[in-house]
Amino acid sequence: MSSSILSSLPTWVVLVTLALFSSAPSPSSRIDQGLFDQDTPLDAELTFDFREFSKEKYEEEYHPAYLKVASKDGNWTADSIRIRSRGNFRKQYCHLPPIKLNLKGSVFQSQETKTLSKIKMVTSCKNQDQFQQFVLREYLAYRIYQILTPWSFRVRLIRLKLIDSTGKRKDRQQYGFVIEPIKHLAERMDCLEIEPPRLRDGDLDRQQATLMYLFEYLVGNTDYSIGNLHNLKVIRPDDVKDDRIMPIPYDFDYTGLANTNYAIPHEKLGTDDVKIRIYLGACRGEAEWNQAWELIESHQAEILALPDQIEGLDPYSRNFCKEYLEDCFREFSKESRRNRTLAATCH
Repeated sequence: MSSSILSSLPTWVVLVTLALFSSAPSPSSRIDQGLFDQDTPLDAELTFDFREFSKEKYEEEYHPAYLKVASKDGNWTADSIRIRSRGNFRKQYCHLPPIKLNLKGSVFQSQETKTLSKIKMVTSCKNQDQFQQFVLREYLAYRIYQILTPWSFRVRLIRLKLIDSTGKRKDRQQYGFVIEPIKHLAERMDCLEIEPPRLRDGDLDRQQATLMYLFEYLVGNTDYSIGNLHNLKVIRPDDVKDDRIMPIPYDFDYTGLANTNYAIPHEKLGTDDVKIRIYLGACRGEAEWNQAWELIESHQAEILALPDQIEGLDPYSRNFCKEYLEDCFREFSKESRRNRTLAATCH
């Protein structure tokens, strides 16, 4: 393939294409890492029929769309794709629900990256500034967990222009983000996705589950469940001798950190304020809790610096997020208080 053609493509498309002509890579790098191993925002345009998409959002049927993605040199790669709505609550509440991109058969996908054929995209729920901030604060939660562990969904911020193909509605310029597909994550970690009908804490890798529980507390998330895999995916190593089951949390719009105006905690929790932290994880020995929190605390400076690094967060959101996170670090700075708090609601 000529260098002129390669230079016109986005970096992640180039990496995919080059993989087709290279020798077989090692297991940990055998798939494209380009889309999700960068933090710089990606410029993209998505054209589709707004009215038809919204009208049929409950059907979960794919609609034709046209995707353009910019490369570093300012050139664009474009092709026809398909999109459909996704999500549960947001599908009902949002003017524009979250989107699933189906890239199969397009220039954005190759034989080497079958795990990237379908990608979840989070967009602004309503065309209002505060909903744009909700998206960016949810994106921040994903980024925090990426700092703590590779057993996490990677995300990529997008400067997204939505264009109505009929020309009857105004274009919408906003931030969104795409989420690494679970199959892509599993392959990256040399694992397989599994979908057990039920799950218990005892089934999970204990150390990884403990870290996840404390992360959920840090960002103020009570909208997850181990038993029915609510907002949780699980994978296990490809090696049959390794029986660990690794939990991968997702969907953080109901966290205190995102603090969306539609998030209402479950009535059994006894609060209507999503910002109130409640530990819903399993009980652990103090040494286990301490080990997991020490890992989180070792990244405190990096975590607290993140809000200032995320493009699009306004001054209020930056300050709110930093203060919300700092509050937890202060609360848990004393080991005795930390363990009492966790023991009070663990199960």
